[in-house]
Amino acid sequence: MELSLSKFHKACNPYITLIPSDSEDWEYYIDFSSIRGRDIARELSRAIALSQDYPTCQLLAGHNGCGKSIELLRLKRDLESQGFYVVYFESSHYLNMTDVITIDILLAVACEVIKNLETWQVNLYPTSLIKQLTDFYKLLKLDNFDDFISFDDLYTKIVEIVKNNTEHRLKFKHKLEPETNTIRDLINQEIFDVLHQHLKSKNEKKIVVIVDNLERLNTKYIKGWRSVFIERAESLRQLNCHMIYTIPLALIFSKDSETISRFLGGGTLPGFLSMIPVRSRNGEECKEGIELLQQIVLARAFPTIQLDRRLDLIQTIFDDSETLDRLCLISGGHIQTLLKLLYNCLRKQDPPFSRNCLEDVIREYREQLRRTISEKEWKWLIEVAQDQNEQEIIYQKWLQFTPSNFLFEYSNKEETWFALNPILAEDKKLQSKDFYINPKKDNKMKDFFISYNTADIAWAEWIAWILEEAGYSVVIAAWDFRPGGNFPLEMQKAAAGTQRTIAILSDNYINAEYTHPEWAAAFARDPQGKDRTLIPIRVDQCDLIGMLKTIIFVDIIGLTEQDARSSILGAFSGRAKPTQAPQFPGTTRSERVTQTQVQYPGNSTEENFIDSVIVTNSSKKNWTQQERIALMKQISALSARQFNMLIFALNPPPGEIPEMPSSQHERTFALLTWAERPGSGGLDVVEQLLQTITNS
Repeated sequence: MELSLSKFHKACNPYITLIPSDSEDWEYYIDFSSIRGRDIARELSRAIALSQDYPTCQLLAGHNGCGKSIELLRLKRDLESQGFYVVYFESSHYLNMTDVITIDILLAVACEVIKNLETWQVNLYPTSLIKQLTDFYKLLKLDNFDDFISFDDLYTKIVEIVKNNTEHRLKFKHKLEPETNTIRDLINQEIFDVLHQHLKSKNEKKIVVIVDNLERLNTKYIKGWRSVFIERAESLRQLNCHMIYTIPLALIFSKDSETISRFLGGGTLPGFLSMIPVRSRNGEECKEGIELLQQIVLARAFPTIQLDRRLDLIQTIFDDSETLDRLCLISGGHIQTLLKLLYNCLRKQDPPFSRNCLEDVIREYREQLRRTISEKEWKWLIEVAQDQNEQEIIYQKWLQFTPSNFLFEYSNKEETWFALNPILAEDKKLQSKDFYINPKKDNKMKDFFISYNTADIAWAEWIAWILEEAGYSVVIAAWDFRPGGNFPLEMQKAAAGTQRTIAILSDNYINAEYTHPEWAAAFARDPQGKDRTLIPIRVDQCDLIGMLKTIIFVDIIGLTEQDARSSILGAFSGRAKPTQAPQFPGTTRSERVTQTQVQYPGNSTEENFIDSVIVTNSSKKNWTQQERIALMKQISALSARQFNMLIFALNPPPGEIPEMPSSQHERTFALLTWAERPGSGGLDVVEQLLQTITNS
């Protein structure tokens, strides 16, 4: 059987769902319900069929790329066969996923329903809805306004205007968000009520609206999702139709899961789509899961060949069956990862793919993943690697991140379990005993004890704060030694009950008598420094003598706050290898460009230059969490041309920013992570460049 490379290449694209309305494309579909332990599409279909006389709301969660879209399109086909009128659309077609409110979803639903009706030669003119959007359009004072424009054309034009314009977006929110309930009622009256009368006259069933990709909202914390999926979700649930939409996976593991079950009625839980198990909970290979993933690969190559004959064609695609098994196992049962690896193999060579080709692709993808992982996330990953059976800890850690490619959840008829992404699990960094802290013999031990002199309490508290912010556990007298306690016993307990001691070095510390036993106890536990039990951090000029002088310390004297933070957190990594190649030592002095460190907390007036953008060090601001998120949203909302201008102006080292087709959100995250590293300019430079680009 001859393989069509062009069709195979298209079918392996990990970002395309190959189940459109064209029935012949169903040859690519593989049913995983037997291995997952449940048939989600069938369950949702039954819930709607049993409740056809009154509107329902159904929710679906799962990892990005695990096959939700395929199952929703299968659901669409099944419901249509039962006589329902089904509208399916991807929310990302209309919405800027970095900034979504409920009114955005309501209007997108209205627009998509009207567009679908036009294909059925049913024309609606929702007068009051059009007036609402017309008033907003006039508020923008734009030219070329047509009073007779259709609702879907008008809404599409508004989306185009406000999607990448912050000023217009704010006006949109200010004008229309207070009208959320009014607009919901108008959608019911002018669209759904009219449509139901039309369906009733034809003896057809109710309308079903499926909104896909809503789980991709780029709100970093669950409280950002609550507005759409909890607090304002009533407006979505009160649409006069059967609603099905996807929600962030973390929500079903949060304290809001009970609230979600309540509004679904009867204690119903949201539908959940897990990964395809390729290993059991105890690590043994899962034969059925591997065979089903093999069928995905073979179906992409030979969709018209019967299932039982495809296995005879493995060596048309791979040098042997073991290479295909390796692909299935390393994917972790994540369909998008499986296709991504296969797609990149195609970019390297024609089939049959060699084992070396596949290993190169795996290594490259691992490096791409590593660049997206923060220091805090690395620490979380090693905790998971050390104890994957601690379900409560995993749940809690999960809630700190948007659904990602770090941790996969599996389920079958008997149980649910978690496992690290196999690509990351093979990373040497997770297996190094020098990474962060050594595996804990006692899980109750905390990470750090802060030893300091009272005169340096400001430094001690700042260091304790950034460590806990990064996910470490800390014992510090100022916060943990409470009135009524015995100070010497508390000190003994802290020194013995933590993995490491941080000594805040200054003349105050060196000259105080009671601080000596604190660092000496840590030194005695690890006199050769193999486990780095004692970590000195110098915050002020002081002369070190005796054994203390022999220990390598972290020096943050004169550093900016960001550089001091990076130096401290970087002290707990395995190596201090730079993130980019060092400058060639033979370069002449006149050719070199260096950046001067700034005295913390910002008393220097020297300047850093990036092209025409100047940031005065004395005016550098301390970025709050809200400001950082706002900056990330602004950059994510840039047009592709403006984003490329920003990359060109900042000129990060090659490999720091993921290439397309990575999402602009992922590329923005990588860019800002790089910008905050010592010597990279900082967020102030990024902000000023952004203003220059958007105002040009």
